[in-house]
Amino acid sequence: MSTVHDIINALLVTVNDNDAVVRDAVALAAEDLGRMQPDSLIQDAATFITTKKPSRDHKITVLNVMTKVLENYLDHVSESVANYLIPILANEMTEDKETIPEWQGPPSQMLVIFGRRYPSQVLSELMQRFQPQSFPHFYILKTLSDFATANEMNIVPNLKDILTKMLTLPNQIKKDNQRTVFASAIGNFCVAINTYLANLDQATDQSISLETFSREFNPVYEMLFTKWIKDASDAKARFATIEALGHICTVIPKDQLKSQIAKLIPEMLKLYKKEKDIYPVTLAMSNIITALTQEDSVLLQPFLTLLLTNLHPLACQLPNLEEANSIKNSNELLRCFEKIGSHFTEDLLKFLFTQLTDKKDVQTRAGTLGILRQLINRINEHLDDKKEFILKELKTLSTFESNLIVKKKLVLVVTAMVPQGYFQQAEYAQHLIEFLLKNCCLIEPSLAQVETLGKNKKTAESVSGQELKTMSEKVLCHFFLNNLDKTDRSLWPFLFEPLLSTQYNEALLVVTKCLSHIALTKRENEEEDYNLDFENVNVPKPCAIIARLIVLLCAPLRKGSLGIQILECLRGLAPLLLPPGDDGGAPAMWDTALPKLVAFIEKTKSDSWDANKWEELTLKLLAETIKRCNDDEWTLELGEKMTEQLDFYKNDQEIKKSAMNLLGLVLQKSNKREFIKSKLDVMFLTLDHNAETSRVGCGQAFGFTAAAHLDLTLERIQEVMKAPAAAPSSRGFFSFIDSKKDVQATPQTNTALLCLGYMTAFSPKGQITSRLEVTTVPLLRPYLTTRSPLLQEHIIKCLDLIGSALHPNSLRTAYKFTHRDEFLKAIVEYMAPSVPVPDIPWNIRILGLQSARTLVRLDPLLPEIEKELLEKTSNIYLQLGEPVPLSELAKQQTDRKQQKLNIDVESYQKFSRNYNRMVTAIIATDPATSTFNRILKNLEHYVRSNNIRQRDRMVFSINKILQKLVKHKTPVEEEDGEEATKKTKKEEYEFENIGYSIGVLIPRVTDPEESIRLAAHESIEHIIELHMMLTQPEAFTEEEAPTELQTLQSIRDRLSSKEMAAQFGVVQQTTLTIAPLFPEQELSVVVLEAIKGLSDSEASSSSGTCVFINTLYKARGQELLPKVGELVRSMLDAMSQITEEKTLNGTLNTFKSLAASHLLPVVDELLNSPIPHSIQTKRAAIVIAKDENLAVNMINYLILILNNSQLIEGETNVSTLSMSATCLLSELLESEELEVLIRKNFLPSLWGTLLLRFGTTIGYQPKTASEQAVGCLRNFLNLIHAHEITDLLNNGDRWKQLETQEYPHLVIEITSLMCKLFPDKIGETFDFLYPFLKGNFPGQRVSTAAAFSEFINNLQQHKDLLQKVINSFLLSLIDETIKIFVLRGLGNLVSCGQQQIDRLAPTIIDALMCSIDDANETLALEAMNGLAKIFVLVDESRVSHILVNICHRIRPAFDKKNDNIRAASFHLFGNLWKFGNGEAADTFYDQLQNNLPTLLLHLTDDVAPVAQACRQALRKMAPLFRNEEVSSFLSRVLEDSRQISFEDFYNELTKLLTTKYRDRVNYYVMTCIEYFKSSWTTIRCNAALIVGLTLKNLPLEIRKQITVNPAIVTDALVTLIKDRNPEVRAAASKALGKLHAY
Repeated sequence: MSTVHDIINALLVTVNDNDAVVRDAVALAAEDLGRMQPDSLIQDAATFITTKKPSRDHKITVLNVMTKVLENYLDHVSESVANYLIPILANEMTEDKETIPEWQGPPSQMLVIFGRRYPSQVLSELMQRFQPQSFPHFYILKTLSDFATANEMNIVPNLKDILTKMLTLPNQIKKDNQRTVFASAIGNFCVAINTYLANLDQATDQSISLETFSREFNPVYEMLFTKWIKDASDAKARFATIEALGHICTVIPKDQLKSQIAKLIPEMLKLYKKEKDIYPVTLAMSNIITALTQEDSVLLQPFLTLLLTNLHPLACQLPNLEEANSIKNSNELLRCFEKIGSHFTEDLLKFLFTQLTDKKDVQTRAGTLGILRQLINRINEHLDDKKEFILKELKTLSTFESNLIVKKKLVLVVTAMVPQGYFQQAEYAQHLIEFLLKNCCLIEPSLAQVETLGKNKKTAESVSGQELKTMSEKVLCHFFLNNLDKTDRSLWPFLFEPLLSTQYNEALLVVTKCLSHIALTKRENEEEDYNLDFENVNVPKPCAIIARLIVLLCAPLRKGSLGIQILECLRGLAPLLLPPGDDGGAPAMWDTALPKLVAFIEKTKSDSWDANKWEELTLKLLAETIKRCNDDEWTLELGEKMTEQLDFYKNDQEIKKSAMNLLGLVLQKSNKREFIKSKLDVMFLTLDHNAETSRVGCGQAFGFTAAAHLDLTLERIQEVMKAPAAAPSSRGFFSFIDSKKDVQATPQTNTALLCLGYMTAFSPKGQITSRLEVTTVPLLRPYLTTRSPLLQEHIIKCLDLIGSALHPNSLRTAYKFTHRDEFLKAIVEYMAPSVPVPDIPWNIRILGLQSARTLVRLDPLLPEIEKELLEKTSNIYLQLGEPVPLSELAKQQTDRKQQKLNIDVESYQKFSRNYNRMVTAIIATDPATSTFNRILKNLEHYVRSNNIRQRDRMVFSINKILQKLVKHKTPVEEEDGEEATKKTKKEEYEFENIGYSIGVLIPRVTDPEESIRLAAHESIEHIIELHMMLTQPEAFTEEEAPTELQTLQSIRDRLSSKEMAAQFGVVQQTTLTIAPLFPEQELSVVVLEAIKGLSDSEASSSSGTCVFINTLYKARGQELLPKVGELVRSMLDAMSQITEEKTLNGTLNTFKSLAASHLLPVVDELLNSPIPHSIQTKRAAIVIAKDENLAVNMINYLILILNNSQLIEGETNVSTLSMSATCLLSELLESEELEVLIRKNFLPSLWGTLLLRFGTTIGYQPKTASEQAVGCLRNFLNLIHAHEITDLLNNGDRWKQLETQEYPHLVIEITSLMCKLFPDKIGETFDFLYPFLKGNFPGQRVSTAAAFSEFINNLQQHKDLLQKVINSFLLSLIDETIKIFVLRGLGNLVSCGQQQIDRLAPTIIDALMCSIDDANETLALEAMNGLAKIFVLVDESRVSHILVNICHRIRPAFDKKNDNIRAASFHLFGNLWKFGNGEAADTFYDQLQNNLPTLLLHLTDDVAPVAQACRQALRKMAPLFRNEEVSSFLSRVLEDSRQISFEDFYNELTKLLTTKYRDRVNYYVMTCIEYFKSSWTTIRCNAALIVGLTLKNLPLEIRKQITVNPAIVTDALVTLIKDRNPEVRAAASKALGKLHAY
């Protein structure tokens, strides 16, 4: 037997492996063999199952492999193999009489596959086993059945013989599975006959017809129908029988079918009630209906009602989407209705519409609509003359249906109707459009409503109101408009009607979108039906449409894009709706203006929408339209329509407000007095006076009207405000007002007050003052004492409007409002009543502040009321708690004991804004420093408050006041773009009482709250600016501000820092800047005022005040002589209350004097301080170090202690003295002032000391000693700005690693960076550290050796120093403690260049070679790495004589368990490549070839560094293979950046190796076979793969010339296929699959 058969048998034995991965791999290998040699595989597999007698499961697996091979490579199977296999498969299929599908199925499937190419052989074998009078094996008949499905054209000519034999079987059928297979076969034969006859032109026997088999199918039909369908107890058998009956009906003669139909249809319908799975019944019924309607539909007529009555309920049932047969059944039922509808259209439609009248059964209505939709989609050609009938019949359903499910189904029917042209019949289709629009109008809670059809979760169908609405919108806006050629007759002009129907309010977006699209399309295309005769068409008139759309346009962001759609609609309708006028008139204006408005909406985001601007644009559009139309009658009609439509908006106050505004504008443009009066009356009468928005709208409408008709509007308002207490009179609609007492509380009065305010605001400027004294004030005065919050609110609003109208900037003339104080007192009383009132509404206070600000700005200047106004409003403001979300406000209770008022966020923002506007308005009316001081006196106690919230708010307000004062002292504009109002000011020559103002504010400059600090400092800047403006005006130029102000501005940002030093620096610099500016008489004032700040509740503020005072003393203390006594007493009093230590820091300066005489004793005492040192100890040391001489001596003393004192007490404890010295040194290094000194005098010694310190703390107790060393190093590095090193240590947990035994590695990294940063200090550092290389403390030796190993990397230009380091290392090789660093350092010699390596190579290589196979793998690894680096540069002559020895000593490491050793050994071997071309080339070439298999096997080593080292080694060695193809391939494929499929790589490489190195192939193979025993799974897998590919790619002519024994290889792989590891078994199987040629 040839080798390939051995391989196939080995695979067949293993194919039933316990591991699924192995089974799959073996199967793939077998398929691979089958691809190349399908005959051998299939034949050997057949022999295997017949001779080896495998277990059933094993046999099944083999049969499945055979099936896959045969399915894919049938065309390559020879006839002889087919002839050999077909009987075996038939035997295998029929060996067991029982039915075992998993075993007998594959042989059956293979026979069917063989039948595609060798049909006669298969049929012959099957027919031989199909004997008459004896029921054949189940799978014989099943195979024939499947053969018929797969090969109709070959089986039908032989079908008569098959049927003849089958006719003898029915009486012998005893089992259900026999009935199942028999019936299925009959059904498939019928399908085959129909397929054969449909393709008769391609058939071999064209004489065959249905009549050919009528004799055979008649008895079968009788048997199935009369017996089996009733007797079969098994469901599969019944289903097969039912389906077979349906198929038989398509092939039996029509006369026989006609004779059976009366029995057949009722019997089939009965089955629907008997069977759970009714799909077979429906399939059969579908075939029966097809047979009955093929030629003569009359056959079905008598049974039509019966069919429809029974099939309809089934078609209405929802399918179970988790069951395939349920879905198929539903679709097949619909096809049944299609077939019926094609021949009995009218009858079917009448039946369906009758079902739609069933109001109780939702499922029936929904299902009926589903059937109707199917008919419209599939048999529309039969429905052309029924469209009108269908539309009429759907009207009732569309009008009255309420169920969401049914509505959805009706929407789907509509979508089916559109493309079929149903909506071209406008008269009958408009009710469906109304139906869709009503769906679009669904709102909550209807949108959230969900209706479900069916109780079973698997079959239930649910629809929500939102889904129905979205669906209907899409149908109208997309489906209808995309099919406009088939829908416009129904939409135009019908859609104008819902536009003015309030029941369609929610659908306005859809309506306007459709109208705009249609109108623009017709207008652009100049279609004939665009122009409408509104007099003769039953649609709204133009003015009504304009009135409706222009009002809706006021809310353009509703529903997403309503405004844009309205504008597009108006543009499309412009010529229809507007009078033409001259030069295009209003239509031309709309064509220009409306696109601009669209652009405005599109470019403005909703979160930045300016509603006021849009309202202005809308009003402007209407005003310009009226102007362009220039038709009084048209304007009156527009006003009439707007008035009529006011009721449309009774439930939408925002829109109603806009409607009244627009109506007010129309009234302004009208001259008809009676018309105006009547519309004003209607507006007021129809208003919801309890709705604020409506009240504002009415007020603004009256205001717009008053702009042209002031007296008329005043007359109407007077009727309300002066209404008597009598019963209703005949004075028009105002007669509903009751007595004056009741008027105070009526909503109508509130509206009238707003009207009065807006009328004053909008009326002509020349008429305001005259009407004010005569009419307005008398009307208001009686209501000022009201206690009604709502009435108070509207009085405030009215006064605010009046105040704005009276401001000189608005009035454009001077005017003294003599009643101002009366009204202002009333507002203050509303906000803070004299008699406490619980729960004053916040809007009263917010609006009150706004109105007070407006009134304050009026002439005359404020009298005494200013103090009361500030006190009461400030008290409210500062009692406010932290604002909370409105949703949380209700959960909180106002705490009156804590004087805290709860407020929501929005209200707080409004109150705060209005308060600050009010107080700045006070300074604006009298812009003088005395006014500011007067305000500050009232607010001072809040500035000093211990409540941070109060301080924050008040300092912010003071800053705002000062900003306003500065603006009034300079030629700038007031806020809101108003020019500064000129006031009569007293002459000022300096900032009055400047010392007091700054003394109050200075503690706040170092307040804990950043916002307070910044605002306080800015306030001081404004005070100085004002003072300089008064005293040194010449210091201000157009180009720049005075230097003092620039300085203050430049330092303010530093107050954002939380560092107190930064804040104190700002205070100090601020003091130095402003000190020279104080008048002499103000110095004592500012100091005395500032001393109060020393006892401030905030420590930072008291400390900042101290800085201010101390700096001021240094700057101008001599000038304080007259006041020294008073100042000292004040300071002493204040100091008794000082708790902040920083104010006492001046005493620390005494340490410097003491240390100048007794440095070391002072330092010793400091070192005796408890650890950690106190803040006083730290500061004392830092103060001493500020003197350079003292600093040098102190640091040298600390270095001596840290390196040469008794560092360890006992055996494990770090000495307290050294720990204290470490702390003190660390504290000194925190001082940035020492940087220059450290760099100049201490860099090498501190560098070395800190490295040594790690060696004398790590591993000892307490652990804090090492933590202190790390902290000291951190401070040292920060001080010398060694950011590269701190960045290194900040990465990950490296600071923590410095406290562990891993510290030497970090010492190396730190040393590397220090050498680069300070290369000139290496020599000094070496001299400092050298004595410690043999020191008494092991840790000192380790730190020194680690640092020296890195020094070598940085001594390229220092030959003498390099030699010193090398010599010190060679002498230290015997010290095991530091040997690893010695080896590493020797390896680092490569960084010193070629010359130094060649000079020192013999010594260095010998030293490293001694440790290459050291028992300590860490040392061995270091030696290998060192040699690898040396070999990169060393001259060949230094290595060639020991090259073989090196290779031999490296080789064992290739297979070491240590991953790092393996990686290093491959890396070292790769670095030997440079010696492969010299005098040792031949020797090294042999070593390369000998190690090649190992390198290839480890290319995919489980450890990535090992695999990468192998890859790099092979790529480096590539040029040494003495073959250009091999070298090029390895160089190209093994590039680091290239992704490799290693199987493809091995495949291509073995092709080259087997042809270029044929004499070494046997060595490659046998070496890989040796690795079959490797402990690594990956290596065993790679070995198997390489062996398989090598033999696969070995050319035939070379096989005979080499000594490779395929039998040995096969045996080895067969053994490997039994490996315990499934991956290995899979790889071995794959390899065996490659050996198909042996």
